[in-house]
Amino acid sequence: MEKRKSNRIETPLPESMIHLIQSFLSAKEAAQTTLLCKSWYDAWLTRPALAFNQRNFKNQALEEFSKFAVKTMRRYQDSNLKIESLRLKMQGCTSSSERLARNLIMDAMKMGATDLKLEFFPTAYTLRSETLLRLSVSGCEIYGHVICPMLKALSLDRVLLKSEDMLADIISCCNLIEELSLSHSYICTNRCIGLSGKDVPELHKLKRLHLEAVRVDTFLFDLETRFPCLNDLSLVSCHGYGLQAIRVTSFSLQSISIVQAVALELEFEVPNLVVFSYSGLGIPSISIEARDESESHISIERHHIETSSWYLDLKKLLAQLNQSRINLTISIVGSQPRGIADVDDFQAVAKPVSVEKLRLEANYDARCILIGLFGICRPKFVTHCWLGRSWWKLDDQSIRNLCESLIGPNCEQYVFGQFDLKEVNMEVYDDDAAEWRPLLLQDEIPNQRKSRFHLKW
Repeated sequence: MEKRKSNRIETPLPESMIHLIQSFLSAKEAAQTTLLCKSWYDAWLTRPALAFNQRNFKNQALEEFSKFAVKTMRRYQDSNLKIESLRLKMQGCTSSSERLARNLIMDAMKMGATDLKLEFFPTAYTLRSETLLRLSVSGCEIYGHVICPMLKALSLDRVLLKSEDMLADIISCCNLIEELSLSHSYICTNRCIGLSGKDVPELHKLKRLHLEAVRVDTFLFDLETRFPCLNDLSLVSCHGYGLQAIRVTSFSLQSISIVQAVALELEFEVPNLVVFSYSGLGIPSISIEARDESESHISIERHHIETSSWYLDLKKLLAQLNQSRINLTISIVGSQPRGIADVDDFQAVAKPVSVEKLRLEANYDARCILIGLFGICRPKFVTHCWLGRSWWKLDDQSIRNLCESLIGPNCEQYVFGQFDLKEVNMEVYDDDAAEWRPLLLQDEIPNQRKSRFHLKW
């Protein structure tokens, strides 16, 4: 009988390349690549990025998980293999689990790991390392110390700290940090972590700062002094005692992103700003000097739009960003307005603001919103989609609604008769050519293709 040939596929890829490919896959998907051929199997056994997840074991049994993790670590030690990163996910808070976590972390550090991502941190454990570069801790309690003088990236997410001074202590021991992320973290008194002048020491290497659900109070006034190299600032749902304004002064900042449910007063002295992003339920009052080569991304969500004053407030915001390339998204999640906006309400408005891209998201025919927006801005490209659907999968109804408003038989009544719109063309994205191309009106609209309207004023 002829011997059955193997279905495995031999590959000339070097082990380092296979390691890179496997690093982009989940643990389960990476394990499945071992079926391809022996070189992929060997690469999986020697991968420098280890991931241990207790949830992958039946009933999340600690004993089985412990045997697997310890055996894997011992194999790496016996083979004198190096580890670049360790991702550890565990559950429970027993003496056995804490002892296991400490041992796994210490073994990984001894084998050269420079990146730790932990969803279990031994509460009283002191992490001391002269080589660790990146540390991410999520959903844990930290009662010990973190002493890592070479650390460049620190992320604390849903972390409970022992005392108010602990954050400052951690950061002061890691003064080479370039990336700092704090989100939804508390101290033992159930107070949110706060950042004020005394809480955060000066970080002269810091380039990226992300704060989410953190008390900022007045600390943002002093960014230039404390973080002279800061390039990227992200604030998400931050708050403070009576916080009504966010004021930022920085000559190094190039990107600012703010997500706030409540509209605040925003005042920026950031002369080198390149990208500004804002997302929220309300329209903020903003003071900023936008540059010609900068970009602005504004996303406003509303339950409904009832009065012309909302459009006029939006116009004030856009006017502050007029020198930049503006991308505007309007999401309407409530009921449909009863009538179309009255263009006469905008007669006193100064020259409408140029907008690069306008994206309308609604669960109804939003032509009434479109008319109101045309009263305050002049978008170059317009997209209209139903909420909850990706914009490149516009259904026939949303396309028909926008077509009727812009290029339909009644477009004179809706648009051309009221504004200085000269020409409207529909475009679809050609994936093969990687470019937008015009779509003739008599052509059939392709399904599930990237589509937009190109307006010439």
